Amino acid sequence: MARALPGITADAGARHPREQALYGCYLAAVAFASAGSGLHHKICHTLGGTFGLPHAQTHAVVLPYVLALNGPGTPEVMGRLATALGATDDKDSGTGGGTGDRNDDAGPATALTRLLDLRAAVHAPDALEPLGLVATEVSEAVCRVAAVVPPSNPVTVGESDLERLLTDAQRGDLPRSPYRLDG
Repeated sequence: MARALPGITADAGARHPREQALYGCYLAAVAFASAGSGLHHKICHTLGGTFGLPHAQTHAVVLPYVLALNGPGTPEVMGRLATALGATDDKDSGTGGGTGDRNDDAGPATALTRLLDLRAAVHAPDALEPLGLVATEVSEAVCRVAAVVPPSNPVTVGESDLERLLTDAQRGDLPRSPYRLDG
């Protein structure tokens, strides 16, 4: 998807990026069927179902915030995600190796930076307010999401974590990593 989406943005009719996106959708469906719904999906469906926010745009806004929250709890996964999003040791590791090799040792901050770069490159929305979530609705959203946080989430999530995450996402403030207030 990291290669497909910019290609589609550049030329919506281009066949190869669309094929890559279709394959990415298939892989996402397989992952979802295997792992179930995570915190990101729970937040987005709560926002869509409760406040009528549009599905795809809400996911695009919320994903970096959930990554910032959960990333520190899954550093190996974040390294693989950074690599999948194009991180190499030249550009992202700071180790000075300069080989251009894939960088599976990159951490949550690199993955988050690369995801934000992708979001900007495809002109995806970066705030929930323009999608319809007003600041006075954040407290209700926090309560509703807190009730459905998956027990398998890689970090413990409290209401203050959700309040900060959803407030930042509502306003479009940059995600902060890590979002650790509780626990």
